[in-house]
Amino acid sequence: MADKQTTLFDFAGAEFRQGYTIDPDALTYDLNVSVRGGSVSTTPNRGSFTDGSGTIAVGATSQQVFAANATRNYLLIQNNSADTLWINFGVAAVQTQPSIKLLPNGSLEFSQFLSTQTVNIIGPNAGATFTAKQA
Repeated sequence: MADKQTTLFDFAGAEFRQGYTIDPDALTYDLNVSVRGGSVSTTPNRGSFTDGSGTIAVGATSQQVFAANATRNYLLIQNNSADTLWINFGVAAVQTQPSIKLLPNGSLEFSQFLSTQTVNIIGPNAGATFTAKQA
């Protein structure tokens, strides 16, 4: 086993340390966090998911997954198809940049910064499936 310890930040007398142990035989990761001179909230956000999962209705045509939501705290979109899907915010999705490319079986998760704009998706073929959750 390899033991590591990393100081993630140290300022104004407060220090946040992350220690971890990796066991390559068991493929485990034990995380230990300690704080000196400050405080950490360990209570997770709680709520219900709104489900926007579905299929691409018409190939090569942008469709809305979620309406604009000023209180969105979490967003997950998973591509369950063999097609590449594209995600965009606030405007129609296109199958190139500036939309975000979502490869087959890939996922996109936002929990720190979240757009409050509409969430739109596009794919080349009708019937491609995706899972979408927001809170």
